[in-house]
This record gives sequence, C-alpha cells and structure tokens, in this order.
Amino acid sequence: MECNHYLQSENIQKKRYALKEKLAKLRKALYELRRKYRKGHRYFKTPEAVRSSYEKLCEALHLSPNFFQLSFFTEKGRPAMGFSLNRYHTEKHIRRVARNILITDHLDWSPEDIYEAYMDRYLIEGQFRTTRCPFRVGFMPKYHWTDSKVRIHAFVCIAALTYLRLLTNRLKASGVLLSENEIMDEMRALRSAIYWMADERKPRCILEELNQNHLTILHALGFQVKDGRVLQR
Repeated sequence: MECNHYLQSENIQKKRYALKEKLAKLRKALYELRRKYRKGHRYFKTPEAVRSSYEKLCEALHLSPNFFQLSFFTEKGRPAMGFSLNRYHTEKHIRRVARNILITDHLDWSPEDIYEAYMDRYLIEGQFRTTRCPFRVGFMPKYHWTDSKVRIHAFVCIAALTYLRLLTNRLKASGVLLSENEIMDEMRALRSAIYWMADERKPRCILEELNQNHLTILHALGFQVKDGRVLQR
C-alpha cells in the first residue's frame, strides 16, 4: 500500500500542476478579451459576448467558469472589464483533486486490485491516441459514409489494435522490450529488393540488410532469416 500512496501523491501533484498551467492560459486569454472589449472589437462589444467567449475557453480547457469572476463597468465614459481569481472555488477544487470514488462490478476484487486497475487506465488511453495517428491504426480519417462501411472500418481498427497488443505481449514474453510504436517503426523499415543476376532466368526477391532489432523480432515470432529470405523454423 505504500507504493499506492506514493502513486496517489504523485498523481495529486501532477493534477495541481496541470490546473496551474490551465489557469495561466485562461488568465492570458482573459487579458486579451479585456483588451478587445475596451477597444470595442466588433465581436466583443457586449458583456454577454465576452462571457460567451470566456465560457467556450473554459470548456476547451475542461475548466469550470467559476474559477474567475468577471465584472463589467465604465471608466471615464468607456467600457471596461475586470476579472479576479475565485480563490474559494479554486481551493475547493484543489481539495477534491485525486479524490475519486471508484465503482466496479468485480465484487471479488480486493481494494488494491481495483486501485491498480484504475491506475492502469493509461494503457487504454494510449490505445485511443494510437487510433488518432494516421501512421499507426488510424481510425480517422475514414473514407466511408454508409453505416455498414463505418462499422466495418471500426472493426478492422479494433482488430488491428488487438493484434498489435498480442504482438507486443508475445515479444515481451520473449524478452523484447519494445513499445508498439517502436515495433511498427522497426518492421516498417524492413524492406526487400529485387535482384536479377546475369546467369539466372528469374529475378530474386531478397531482404535488404537487417539490423539487430529486425532479427530479434523475427526470431521472437518464430522466424529465421536465411539467404535473404524469412523462413519458419
């Protein structure tokens, strides 16, 4: 449990730092909104327009609009705007940081198992990031419009993620500690060349020179390289 407490403390510090960074971005955006409101920018002439833009910024940063209090008034006959940090709301939010209620239907799991499963959610989030990369398992862009084709496209992407995870686990069991991205990059660089010898009637397809990672991955998957060809053992 000491390790769990350490991970939770580290998680709290990360969330506090992330909140600080987001508030700094929001404060910078508010300075810009105040400048435009004072100059009578055509899109920010009214307090309602400024509040609407502010709320959209908060939504993009996944923050509550209650973090800052906006005020509108006149100064020397000209529109003016002020804002201040709502310290009560900020402190209340910080006290709730990393205090989550975990609900599960695995009634036979211990609290430690539930916590470990929750902390491993970054693996699933990593898979979602993989689907956004067009050079990995790119779910987007999808060049389909009908429902049936979109479902097939989604199925193929999920199947590719599953095979990629199985490949990583199999290599890990063989002592190859490479990430999914590293494995794909290495195997993508595995190229073949066509040679046509002067004394032969047919061309030969032979692998280019392999590096150590190529050989390690192929051997872990049960293949061997002989005379420029990949053969099963």
